[in-house]
Amino acid sequence: MEPFFRRHPRKTTQRKNAPRQGCEECLLPLMPEWGILLPVSRGCRLKNGSTPGYFPLTPPGVRKYAGPKCRHGHLLPPAVWSFKPLPLIYLRGMSGKKVPAIGIIGGTGREGSALALRLAQAGFSVAIGSRSEQRAAAKAHELATALRSVGLSPTITGEANAQVVQTSDVIFLSVPFPHVLDTVPELSLRPSMVVVDTTVPVRFERGKAEFVEVAGGSVSEQLQARIPDVHLVAAFKTIPARILNDIDTDLDCDAFVASDSEEAKRTVMTLAARVSGLRPVDAGPLQTARALERMAGFAIDINLRHKIKSARFRIVGL
Repeated sequence: MEPFFRRHPRKTTQRKNAPRQGCEECLLPLMPEWGILLPVSRGCRLKNGSTPGYFPLTPPGVRKYAGPKCRHGHLLPPAVWSFKPLPLIYLRGMSGKKVPAIGIIGGTGREGSALALRLAQAGFSVAIGSRSEQRAAAKAHELATALRSVGLSPTITGEANAQVVQTSDVIFLSVPFPHVLDTVPELSLRPSMVVVDTTVPVRFERGKAEFVEVAGGSVSEQLQARIPDVHLVAAFKTIPARILNDIDTDLDCDAFVASDSEEAKRTVMTLAARVSGLRPVDAGPLQTARALERMAGFAIDINLRHKIKSARFRIVGL
């Protein structure tokens, strides 16, 4: 799809007969094809004269979703914020491609619930998995309520782990280390399924974070050895759960994605690109998870040492 404009906010290039709706502050026209909702703040005027409030540009039959924001807080289409050409996932009914259903094993924990919140905010259908279906349903209701309070219509369900695996296209593993190593063999993962490992081998003792050396080099490599038939991807390891859980805070960081499967890596990078404030970065083969897990441990130590909660990484110059 040809974009309506270039990336620079002050240099807009519109096609002939293109709609002129857009933010007068940013001078960014909007793309109705993407189904963007523009939350208009007080005092902000649109070029078409609309009053403040929610300005839907969603065609009939297309699900609305939240996307990245400009510096004025307005939601923008992916053509504005993509740093590199990525295989964007289109909404159902727009290009014939299906938006993948996401399942999170260990979704009731801090990391899992924070991931579910951000992915649901980005417009994905998310299933929270747990050993207790009641606990998963309660967490799903809690997250859905939080997103509805800001005007979104999320699709979040809570189910047992086995059911989540059966109904999801992409599985996220957010079970704490070392329990994730015992949990994975119990899951009936389908061959060639994309599985995202977010685990970091860190142990907390007396207010300090201690990185745990694991056999095989990294947790991700251990998991791949235990489930060789799936496409394992190491991602989201370096992003703090606290900031993921705060939807009012812009992430403004990189999501490093590593895998031996190029197709699975592209799939996860596309998912990450839909999350507001995240820039997906190709980190190479799965062996890179060794460095990513140590980076995560370092960020945790910085947070504890300086009494902050938001230390994270962004590559400068890329």
